Amino acid sequence: MTAIGFVGLGAMGSRIAGRLLEGNQMYGTNRTVSKASELTGRGRVWHGPPRGVPGPAMPGNSAAGSGQNAP
Repeated sequence: MTAIGFVGLGAMGSRIAGRLLEGNQMYGTNRTVSKASELTGRGRVWHGPPRGVPGPAMPGNSAAGSGQNAP
């Protein structure tokens, strides 16, 4: 089992995270809690701010364009 951090669990990110959740421990966050709630029932561990997501985070769609992921 691998621990995965995922930031951005909206429409696009939740689908990607849902696939990665199978067989792994998922830690994640989203600006809108309700949009990420479906994954909680499947084992995702909720973290409030993105800095609270342990391990290497995989940015989803809500983090795009924020400048924080730019090289």
